[in-house]
Amino acid sequence: MIVDGKKQDQAQLPIRGEQFSRRVFLGHTIELGISASAIGALLTACGSNQSSSSSGKVPPLLYGFYGTPAEISIYKQVGDLYQKKNPDVQLQYTYADPQGFFEKLPLLFRSNAAPDVFMAAESWVSGLSSLGAFADLTPYLKANNITEEVWLPGALNPGKVHGQILSLPSVVYPKGIAYNKTIFDKFNVPIPEPGWTQNDFLEIVQRLTTGQGNSKVWGMNNSFGTVYPYDVPTLYGGMIFDYNTGQMTATTPKVSSALQLLQDLIRKYKVMPDTAESQSLQGGFITGKFAMDIYAGYDMQDWTTEIGDNFTWGIVSYPKEWVGTFQNNNVSVWSQSKHKDAAWEFAKFIATDPDAQALQGNYATPALSSVAAIWQKSLPQAYAHLNYQPLIDSMGDMLVAYQGGNYDQVWEVFATHVEAVEDQGAAVSQALQDVQQRGEAILADQL
Repeated sequence: MIVDGKKQDQAQLPIRGEQFSRRVFLGHTIELGISASAIGALLTACGSNQSSSSSGKVPPLLYGFYGTPAEISIYKQVGDLYQKKNPDVQLQYTYADPQGFFEKLPLLFRSNAAPDVFMAAESWVSGLSSLGAFADLTPYLKANNITEEVWLPGALNPGKVHGQILSLPSVVYPKGIAYNKTIFDKFNVPIPEPGWTQNDFLEIVQRLTTGQGNSKVWGMNNSFGTVYPYDVPTLYGGMIFDYNTGQMTATTPKVSSALQLLQDLIRKYKVMPDTAESQSLQGGFITGKFAMDIYAGYDMQDWTTEIGDNFTWGIVSYPKEWVGTFQNNNVSVWSQSKHKDAAWEFAKFIATDPDAQALQGNYATPALSSVAAIWQKSLPQAYAHLNYQPLIDSMGDMLVAYQGGNYDQVWEVFATHVEAVEDQGAAVSQALQDVQQRGEAILADQL
């Protein structure tokens, strides 16, 4: 299996925490079974905490989530806030690191022991939906007169699966380009601004690719092929398959053009390292060896800490011809919950309450429009100056590229061919023909 451009064992499915991409290949883990007694042990291992309530008017709800220790702390605060505002509600918490929580969810679904309310990354929703474990929230949204415009543009899209709304957006991670302002200033190159074009991008990366050997500075870091191979086909708004129809679309003009641009940046313009070179250049953007890189919208504390006084940096939206992807976290209700109405009220709180959204804004961009508008003012000084709004404004056109479940093998085939196009100069058309044919065989066998 290939995840983030690297071989992975099937049993090890990395999910973004501090060090992992949030994408994950669902693989065969959703086919596993486990006994009810073992599920109890799993919940204990995840770490559970029961908050007391004197009235007990509402049956206890189990709230499941994942993340780094800092993120887990925020989710607990959200739950505590809900109980404070609703003293008749009692919550129990179950949580784990991202990989551990993802691997346990299918087991909990199958053993009828899942959390009433649980968090899910955008890359989990479509794959796990095949288990029938997500409640359709469409009737609840209609009954509460909650429209899509409540959230940032496109933020609800990951939750839409086959005509149902299975998740509500909690936080978002819009993407764009990070740039090394110090390098730009050194070579007197104008800083890119929103509305810049692909031609502007090509001119800049060529001017800023300088030097040789250890002193070389690249115009662009190769996050496309080595970290986010699924971002390659979406560069111009294409996908290698149509999730709704189950048909392969790898040879469409948008996908072909995007993969050709990737190859040209490496082999024609020579402004971006290939896969092998990227893996040998440790540290990426923070080393100052790259003038630009993909900005993934995560908490930038690690970047600012490691960059320190070495250089200053900023962010800008993609060139206007690019579409790209965004990622997010979502809240869902278990379809078999015995307290589905109460679970809905808590899920709605997580996604729409301004105070709950402000808490979650401590580690990502709040999905609620009204909160996101003032969120930047509360950020740490080290990155409060970054101009997030153009990236947020672009989200409505961005795709939620990754679809898991039966499609994991198709992504694996595609990632292998991305490396061949980069490292060996394989013909783009032939590579995509192979992806198309092999993908059709995989989907015909599995769907």
